[in-house]
Amino acid sequence: MGRMLAASRLLFAQGPLGPTERLGVLVALAALAVLVLYPAIGSAYRIAQLRDALLLALFALSLDFLWGRAHTLVLGQALFFGVGAYALAIATTRLGWSSGAGIALGIAVSTALAAGSGYFLLFAGVRLHFFAILSMAMSLIAYQLVVSWSSVTGGDIGILGIPPITVSLLGLSYSAAGEAAGYYGALAVTFLALVALWLICRGPYGHVLDAIGTNENRARTLGFNTALHLLIAFAVAAAIAALAGALYASASGVVAPDLLGMLLSTEVMVWVAIGGRGTLIGPLLATILVTQVGNTVSSYSTSLWPLILGALFVLVVFAIPDGLAALVRAAWQRMRGHPRAALS
Repeated sequence: MGRMLAASRLLFAQGPLGPTERLGVLVALAALAVLVLYPAIGSAYRIAQLRDALLLALFALSLDFLWGRAHTLVLGQALFFGVGAYALAIATTRLGWSSGAGIALGIAVSTALAAGSGYFLLFAGVRLHFFAILSMAMSLIAYQLVVSWSSVTGGDIGILGIPPITVSLLGLSYSAAGEAAGYYGALAVTFLALVALWLICRGPYGHVLDAIGTNENRARTLGFNTALHLLIAFAVAAAIAALAGALYASASGVVAPDLLGMLLSTEVMVWVAIGGRGTLIGPLLATILVTQVGNTVSSYSTSLWPLILGALFVLVVFAIPDGLAALVRAAWQRMRGHPRAALS
């Protein structure tokens, strides 16, 4: 019991909010209010699009936790998203399992995959671009496996007819079959994950991860088991990505190899970079904004949007490397009468 209390204090012990954190809370609450009210004015098509964007934002949170806090970039994060999606699809359409069991299977497989591969890589001292490239290789292997194992995965076509999420617990039941129910379910899960990750990141454990990401040798000298902490962060990010993938597959009703391909892994990095890595709320809102703009542009030209997205990414890297969150923070500081702080 004493160890559990100590672990909970390490994860969730909170100090007073700073000015930047208060701004983040205000932005998150304002965004939540808009998203809660949106179904009252949006069409069914737009609501479905926004629901998918929220689940992709949950996926972006998984990468931002690992890349933004622990400073560990993964080039194949879509691997865990796709594993979660395919696990749910296979469990519900091939094995006859419930949606909850399919989600649990996806999270368990992704977490085990991340823990197993991460153990051999991280404890062997693999870091930085070597770790990123090896994660990309894992994603490419999984993609080829899904394409070639057509008897189980459906090959290039994928798996169709995935049922919507239905959950029953303590006499209460929830079904994502309706448009509003699916939307509000995605909204609730995404913002609950945002709050949980925010509490972890601003607590002592988040500072440990930040110290490891900033200077691992110094953190190791201070007595931290840096490889173990990075492994835990990697596994947690994989679990969140798998949850997002399972919910996304259930919402769309279909899975395909693209869900664990390099294009999606690249896109999620762009979303996090545009929003401002390490801020959580920035990548979440950037994912929603960029995907909605992408849907609009793609309705006119499917070849134009990748060019726009690539140009936007280059612009952000060179002009605002800290993402759009830095611009919002600077504008807020200027409004509060701190122009020098805004420029720092």
